[in-house]
Amino acid sequence: MKDYSDKPTETPLQNCSDCDREFDQDNDYYGYDKEDNMICEGCLESHWESPTILCEFDPNEESMATIHYSYTLNRYRDTENYEEQEGAPSCIKGAKWTSIDGWRGYVDVEINEGYTLVADGWSTDRYDDVRWKWDFNDFVDKIHNGELVPPTMLYFIFSQTSNVFSTSSQIVVRSHEEDTFLNWLSDEAGLTRQELKDALR
Repeated sequence: MKDYSDKPTETPLQNCSDCDREFDQDNDYYGYDKEDNMICEGCLESHWESPTILCEFDPNEESMATIHYSYTLNRYRDTENYEEQEGAPSCIKGAKWTSIDGWRGYVDVEINEGYTLVADGWSTDRYDDVRWKWDFNDFVDKIHNGELVPPTMLYFIFSQTSNVFSTSSQIVVRSHEEDTFLNWLSDEAGLTRQELKDALR
């Protein structure tokens, strides 16, 4: 796409590569897709409407940071200042929408090398008919409120599914810290890896 930004004598009009709407790049807010094509403000915001959410626990800070990742833009941003970074967060290699049938599907997140998937599956709210899933909800809540403090970096990855009651969920650690985390999980959290897997089935 031709860029007129350094030619003020010419009209700086562009067409959004997503919706083809015309916008003025000198006066209108706009962004770029993952191929660096210009997209209008509305389309840019639509890419951030259902991001993959990464909750990253740092044992040194004893805190949980929340990061949004748009796989369609191949960019991520934290939820405090919304500063965007190219690519995916450290533990994520990439993601894509995976269809199950005509309209059902989910965002499939691939984990980067050097990281290990502890458990994955589907989480939901605290409904009585899926009480076995409460173990996962309680585990996340206890880390959020400081009742449990893992000794390792810990990553919770939450992604969209076509079921509004269900979220694709992954628990990830750095590979060299896997044994340390699993020992802590058993000793301090009172859970086994299999119990976390069962809570996400």
